[in-house]
Amino acid sequence: MIDVALFPETTALGPPWTCAELRLLRPYRHPQMQRRLRCHVHRGDGFMLGPRADAVVIQRGGPVEMSLDTLIGLVDEASRRGLPIIYDLDDDLLTTHPAPRVEAMLKGVRPKVRYLLRAAAVVIVSTAPLAERVAHLARKVVVWPNALDEVLVDAMRAIAKDRNRRFDVGYMGTPTHLQDLMSVAPYIGEAISAMKGRPRIEFLGVSDDDRVGRLWRGRATVSLIRADGNYEGFMHRLAARCWDIGLAPLADAAFNACKSDIKFLDYAAAGIPGVYADGDVYRCAAEHNAGLLASPQEFGAGVLTLRSDMHARAALAENAFQYVREQRCLAQNAAHLWSTVEECLDTAGAER
Repeated sequence: MIDVALFPETTALGPPWTCAELRLLRPYRHPQMQRRLRCHVHRGDGFMLGPRADAVVIQRGGPVEMSLDTLIGLVDEASRRGLPIIYDLDDDLLTTHPAPRVEAMLKGVRPKVRYLLRAAAVVIVSTAPLAERVAHLARKVVVWPNALDEVLVDAMRAIAKDRNRRFDVGYMGTPTHLQDLMSVAPYIGEAISAMKGRPRIEFLGVSDDDRVGRLWRGRATVSLIRADGNYEGFMHRLAARCWDIGLAPLADAAFNACKSDIKFLDYAAAGIPGVYADGDVYRCAAEHNAGLLASPQEFGAGVLTLRSDMHARAALAENAFQYVREQRCLAQNAAHLWSTVEECLDTAGAER
């Protein structure tokens, strides 16, 4: 049994951020991993590595309150004790974000990211394009795609069976995804104008700006549900949404080139058929007949196509769920993560 110190990117108080749950907390606490390691989670602005620590895992910029100087101190302490640093990254935080508000935040995180990419014995990333993006800074890069906790997926399946409040179109995400939505808003508006009656649209998360609720005013009823930061609760609420179609656009920005297909996994787990941005990010949706891919200009047409065919929507949703449950859950993918950790430990042991 080994001891691993986890430093997720989240705040000291409150529920862990989604990225922390998805990439660190749930994977490293999965039963397949817990048979081999004990996790010690560190949040806040300090650190205290226990006497039995065997490895240190740091995610993105590390704990939000932790300064670069403290991170350097953590890495120095780990180096002094011969402990390998494993660094996890699931977004291209080296590249300018298209949303000024998000970019302002990333400017404070980026120096940490650059330092940790260089300091780590191995960097674990979510996609092959991201691996290529950081390869010039890292000693070794391994791709470990996002995988959902099957316990959560099964709970979402059960919740979805009881939903009854129907919406024509839905979109979920954090405020960092508002730019993506606006990239297709005119084309979604065209589709809404072609629908009979007054379509119902729902946004789950996406923006804190009430003006988003006034999109397509006069043509559709738009509901805005704010996210509260609780990952499991957020996913349960997604499963409870009865959306005919889920949207997953991506703005044409360099930052999005290394994105993962997490929104596809989320919609699939919730049993929601989706229209996804055409490109490599969501290619698996098309390959498994589990989603409809569309260019920005085709998004509205994609929505109309799915809305007119209930049987196609049901088939896409079922194919997507089965693909995720059988291939993209931690039950099938935790072993790959463990092998990466084990190799890193073996290398560190050989170098001592």
